Amino acid sequence: VNASTTLTTNSGLASTSQLIVGGNATNGTISRIVFGTCNIVQRALTASSTGGFACTTATGVLDTSVTVFVSATSSLSSGVANNEFGGFAIQGASSTAINTIGVQITNLVGANATPAGTLNFWAVK
Repeated sequence: VNASTTLTTNSGLASTSQLIVGGNATNGTISRIVFGTCNIVQRALTASSTGGFACTTATGVLDTSVTVFVSATSSLSSGVANNEFGGFAIQGASSTAINTIGVQITNLVGANATPAGTLNFWAVK
């Protein structure tokens, strides 16, 4: 069996404090990437409405200038059988405080329901 090799060329700047991927020091700089899970603070959400929820325990989200991406886990539920995400849709997210992500959730259940569970997140600065 013959193994082949592939030559790759990487350019950019990497240090212990920043990574530039394409772009320059203004556009393309990454200084921090963290990922993990956070827990939705439970409260009732009216049928067919959208509301803001705090997703706490987002360890590593250091301030409000962090770009965050979230996705539902199988634990996102309303206690009402509906779909695999409990009848809710995540509409948006942003870093709102230290270790907290603000999440807009829409209730698709057709009745008042309380979203509960854990979300996955990636945060980039």
